[in-house]
Amino acid sequence: MKALRTIAVAAIALSLPLAASAQDAKPTATITPYAMLHFGTYWTGGTMAAQDYPGQAVLTGPAATKPVSNGAFIESARASRVGIRGTVDDNNWTGASLAGFVEFDFNGGQFPGTQTATCTSASPPVCTLNSPAASTASTSWYNGLMRLRFASVTATWKTPVGNLSVLAGQDWSVFNGMHPESLAYYATPLFHNAGNAWRRGPQVRAAYAGNFDMLSINLAVDAITPVSTAPVDDGSGNQARRPDLEGRLGVVVKPMPDVSVGAAVSYSNGARRFNFLNKTQKDVDVNALGAEFDINATQYLQLKGEYYAGKGMDDAFAGIASAGVGGIPAASATTTTSANYVAIRGVGYWGQAILKPIPQVWLVGGMGQEQVNKDDLVALAAAASTRSKNQMVTGGVLFNAGKSWRFGLEYTEDTSTYGGFGTRVKEERKAQQIALSNWVKF
Repeated sequence: MKALRTIAVAAIALSLPLAASAQDAKPTATITPYAMLHFGTYWTGGTMAAQDYPGQAVLTGPAATKPVSNGAFIESARASRVGIRGTVDDNNWTGASLAGFVEFDFNGGQFPGTQTATCTSASPPVCTLNSPAASTASTSWYNGLMRLRFASVTATWKTPVGNLSVLAGQDWSVFNGMHPESLAYYATPLFHNAGNAWRRGPQVRAAYAGNFDMLSINLAVDAITPVSTAPVDDGSGNQARRPDLEGRLGVVVKPMPDVSVGAAVSYSNGARRFNFLNKTQKDVDVNALGAEFDINATQYLQLKGEYYAGKGMDDAFAGIASAGVGGIPAASATTTTSANYVAIRGVGYWGQAILKPIPQVWLVGGMGQEQVNKDDLVALAAAASTRSKNQMVTGGVLFNAGKSWRFGLEYTEDTSTYGGFGTRVKEERKAQQIALSNWVKF
């Protein structure tokens, strides 16, 4: 017993310095969970392609007849988000501090309906289960599937002339990376299909940010995964065997408090490959040039907007020519004649004014428009149901109840133009939407 007592006392004595050392050690990692709860109520007049976003007024009848206008009312919480942020400063040999986050929302589609099985009369029978993709969507559409939005880590090095950083993961594209102010349209940014060329994707990015008195400079380049036609992970963009390459240069001048002028230019370049290993194999170059501005005239008025002109990039930037590159295949794969693939040209812009009479109340109004080149649509013999232009006009009032609570009322009218190229008859459809939204952040 005496020996056991001696060993116990010695163990306690040895553990005291270790315990003191553990108490003195500073944590090297910080993990912060967060959430944003979003609820929207949407009244729609006319026929929209989606009832919780006014991105397209549907073509519902020929020009000679009166279009059908059904309207709709829905409520949705699918734009709500959850995430985790983390920082690490572990004195690694590179000298970089690390920060990252992962974020999900519930706006990624619906659960499929009941699956069915088809069986043969053989003995034993052979049964095939219908895939979820072929099943009818769930009638409980508001129980949306959880979808990964962001998952990236950034290493940052601080230098006397600014910060250098490298990002790896899924994040915003550096091309035209600004977004309009809106509470109702959070999962899909405002002016989608009407000049807002936004994009998210897996990428590797290098960036520089420097502040020099009243001047700030931001430079970023990324290699982002190409967006492709089906199959989604081995389509025309992937088969080109290279990422889309993007770059952005932005400057902000702040001559006095509450007054600043920001401007940026960006560029994106990629390729799409078609008819791989056939005699008609063809690589098509795609690119886009973008510009943006963000002006705080005073603490009471903000003006911002973007412009882009692209060739074949609508597939990447969610434009109205979703294929980006259209094609009329050659008559036979055995011929050496290349298929007629056309990188569809398109231009778009949006602008928004935000009036801030008091910090608690903001008035917003803006317009966006996007159109594709009619000669390209003629060359592709595009159908009369193809959109050649899309326009969105919007306005609303946003209430800032606090740092974590905002709500607002917004109105949007969408005008979609179909045809109007070659021999195709021009048809125009309009639809409107009123949205009441509630946004709470934890």
